[in-house]
Amino acid sequence: FVDEAAARQALAAAGPDKVRVTMIPGQKDLPPGIVEVGGRCPKSENDVVALRSEPAPLAACVPKSVMPGHTTAAEALIDESLFSLRKDEVEKLSVTRGKQQLELVRKGTAFVLRAPVKADVELEIGNQHLEAIAGASGEIIENPDLAKLGLAAPSGRATLESIAESESKVVKETLEIGAATSSGELHVRRSSDGAVLELDRDTARLLAADATLLRKRRLLDFAPSELVTVELHSGAVHQRLRREPSGVYGLELPKGFEHDASLATTLVDVLGSLEAERWVASSDGGSFGLETGTSAVRIALETRDGGTTTDTLVIGSVADNGHYAKLESAPGVFVLSKRTFETLQMLLLD
Repeated sequence: FVDEAAARQALAAAGPDKVRVTMIPGQKDLPPGIVEVGGRCPKSENDVVALRSEPAPLAACVPKSVMPGHTTAAEALIDESLFSLRKDEVEKLSVTRGKQQLELVRKGTAFVLRAPVKADVELEIGNQHLEAIAGASGEIIENPDLAKLGLAAPSGRATLESIAESESKVVKETLEIGAATSSGELHVRRSSDGAVLELDRDTARLLAADATLLRKRRLLDFAPSELVTVELHSGAVHQRLRREPSGVYGLELPKGFEHDASLATTLVDVLGSLEAERWVASSDGGSFGLETGTSAVRIALETRDGGTTTDTLVIGSVADNGHYAKLESAPGVFVLSKRTFETLQMLLLD
């Protein structure tokens, strides 16, 4: 604590580098509290002065670390997140969009899907989905027209429920879901405070009542000995690698070149354990760049009866941390990691 006069002198010397904090009690018969903070403490260079002028004068030195919190701009305090619950606090996720419904519940060390079908969901996949939703944010819309945004009569709801010792202590946070724009943005309303947010297309997809988003990430699973050929199409570049019964690789296209054994092995290993970074949609709605495709990979595998089965990986436009892609043999659009994409773009030439 310091002398009041010394505190006022320090605050006067601080000029504009001080903050006046006024606190109004909810109980109207109580006086307000007024504190000014700033100026160098006369007893310590590492502290600043705090002077309470109401309800009774009192001066002290406090750590400089109090200043950033008191000088934060108002707009920085606005909460643009969809939910306040963290991934590890969530017990249940429910999404309803018209007649479609998705319900995911934590169960021991994994998750169980209760709707639209009943199925077990791996812990990593469930946590990844919850983390994406719990960490998602949008842009606050000032003075929103609820009817125009489809929120006067919401078309759906998304709810997170917390883990709790008893039903009475469960925290529920709900989003009302409005209309999507022609370009895929979505408007939602937080029930907790009535705030309306606009979500970009990728964030909007997280709120789909779509079990595809919780599928296993493994896409292909084969041993190198099962490979017959792999063809890589990227722009004007066309490569075809063949594996002979002896296990030796040969580069059939482009003609006249030897392959790099290390690159060929890396390519086959990546394809043999191909995984999605994350699932984004149950089908291609034309917004992922898959119709034209930036590149494609065609894989031919030997079957047990000596025949051949083929599958094609189509890669579309750039996504966050990768590229959108799909397999012809399986419905759904996923994100292919940037690292995997770069592997599939390699020239296999020695």
